[in-house]
Order: sequence, then structure tokens, then C-alpha cells
Amino acid sequence: MISFSILLLASHNRGKIKELRMLIPSSVQIQCAADFSDEEPAEIGCTFRENAAIKARFWQQKTGLPCL
Repeated sequence: MISFSILLLASHNRGKIKELRMLIPSSVQIQCAADFSDEEPAEIGCTFRENAAIKARFWQQKTGLPCL
């Protein structure tokens, strides 16, 4: 089982943290990309799923944190 104490939401929409909080244990701190920078990767994917993966990879590489 993988364990972590911080999860980075690869979005600048802080409202999504409230939605994610219902799914993630309270022991995990959730941060959003806006906590780190206003920077955004280019969303060049053809689907929402591809663009979400682009954002998650971008922020994981930038911060070293697990990203969703």
C-alpha cells in the first residue's frame, strides 16, 4: 500500500479541494496548484483525461508531490 501525507490537486480551482476532501482520508493534507504558482501547463490533449494527466505530470515534476 502506498502512503502519503500530502496530495497535490493539479488545479487552480480551490473549490475542487472541497469535493476531493469527501473522497480522501482526513489524515491526508490536500493542496492545490495555486499554493505553488500561477503557472499552468499547455493543455494540448484531445480529452479531459489527457489534459488532467498533463497537469498531474507537470505538477508532480515541479513539486515532487503525488498529484491528482
